[in-house]
Amino acid sequence: MARDTVAVDTLARLAISRISITWRTLAQSGGLAKALLFVNTARDPYTIQRYYNSPLHGAAAATPPCGFNLIELGPDNFTIDMGFEIDDRFISAARFGSFAALGMLIEPDNHALNIVWYDTYRQQFPGISYGIAVF
Repeated sequence: MARDTVAVDTLARLAISRISITWRTLAQSGGLAKALLFVNTARDPYTIQRYYNSPLHGAAAATPPCGFNLIELGPDNFTIDMGFEIDDRFISAARFGSFAALGMLIEPDNHALNIVWYDTYRQQFPGISYGIAVF
């Protein structure tokens, strides 16, 4: 019977195992989350305010621009170039500050995201802040 195991060694490296004899360290896999972003498209200037990019190493993983590029396509329509392939990844997005906004994720190509939010209460596409996790 398989069991989940999580361990931290003396060098503060995390290892996760589904079967106790199969280990995969974060250094080998690039981490659990490949990318974490908090995006402001609610107020100008539109920016990626907080971020983490696991394919980058050291300070580059959390230093602007962190390998991401926010591109405004039109009013309340933005694409984020992630800088690495995402078409084989799980992606999660959560809105911040607008309880009625529904998100629609579009992948225009294999390394970019376009997330469009629609406010069902106001029946409009609002500028919104949101978080993204790419696994």
